[in-house]
Amino acid sequence: MAQDNTVEFETVKRRFDEATGALDELHGQLEKLADAKETQERASDAISGASDSLRGTSETLASFCDQLRSALEKTQEALQQAENLATGAEITAIRTGVEGTQAQVDKLTQHAQTTDSRLTELTDGQEAIRDQVGGIQARIEGELSESRQALDSTRSELAAAKELLTDVKGLVAGLPTRHRRKFDDLDL
Repeated sequence: MAQDNTVEFETVKRRFDEATGALDELHGQLEKLADAKETQERASDAISGASDSLRGTSETLASFCDQLRSALEKTQEALQQAENLATGAEITAIRTGVEGTQAQVDKLTQHAQTTDSRLTELTDGQEAIRDQVGGIQARIEGELSESRQALDSTRSELAAAKELLTDVKGLVAGLPTRHRRKFDDLDL
């Protein structure tokens, strides 16, 4: 019997060892499951946070899309108004006004050119008149100078004639009375 006990004890021991190994393996798997559960909880929390963030972002994007839709509608209205303006009566009236103004500007430019041409002609004429007046003044000054010289010469001759007359009166005064009477009638 002693042998049987040893075999049984070995078997029991082996089974205890196997059970201990199985328990250790089970313990390891339970720890892995606990870690997985913890990871799953963290992932769930992260997913929940991401979901909340995604919900907030979606709400913000929805609000932005509403604003963008409104802006696009306003832009489309503005483009429609611009198209209406470009093809409508307003632009025709503006174009007509611009063409009328351009015609007036052209007339004013032509008038200014004509006036400028006339001013040039008047300036040229004025310079010609100045030249003629300068020539006339030079001739007048020349003639005036000649007249002064002639006047001076005439004065000299008159003075000489007065001296001669005085000399003649003196000679006449020295003549006998009968001859002197003939000269008295001359009123010297």
